[in-house]
Amino acid sequence: MKHMNHDNTDAPLDRRTLRRRAAEFSKRVPIPMPWNADEYAGLLTVEFGKPVRFRPLSEEVAPHDLPETNFSGALIESEHSITIFFDNRSGLTHQQDIILHEVGHRVLGHVVHDQVLCRSTFASPRENEAELFARELLHRARGRDTLQLAPHVDDPDGVRSLGGALADIE
Repeated sequence: MKHMNHDNTDAPLDRRTLRRRAAEFSKRVPIPMPWNADEYAGLLTVEFGKPVRFRPLSEEVAPHDLPETNFSGALIESEHSITIFFDNRSGLTHQQDIILHEVGHRVLGHVVHDQVLCRSTFASPRENEAELFARELLHRARGRDTLQLAPHVDDPDGVRSLGGALADIE
């Protein structure tokens, strides 16, 4: 199995493209409100054509099998299934955020078979894309047309700078 940390040089998607893709996806696969992880996994299974499972991270998985040990979510896709791991020590709202972030990676094409994706920061363009995609999905599920970002984070460079600044906070 290959490991991937998202440190690639692919050009980031612009906000308009992220919004459009989130709008299209949320029409096909609406987030259940109130949140129901089992129902959402079932909808994703139909959309992706293979079983989707959400599993809590455990000490057996994190230190030995994944490249980073300080992370909140991971996605593993094989030919036959998709497993999204989430930090079950966090609150339910944060668990939902983690799951939607990992779904964003899958929808945005950041995933290939037999690869592990995990995150601990938002310093890379792909992490920012997945996070903004997840935010758009949530806003649409809550009946809002789109996420409104503050002007200073409205451009990709601003988002990357914000992600880099947040990554430096310990």
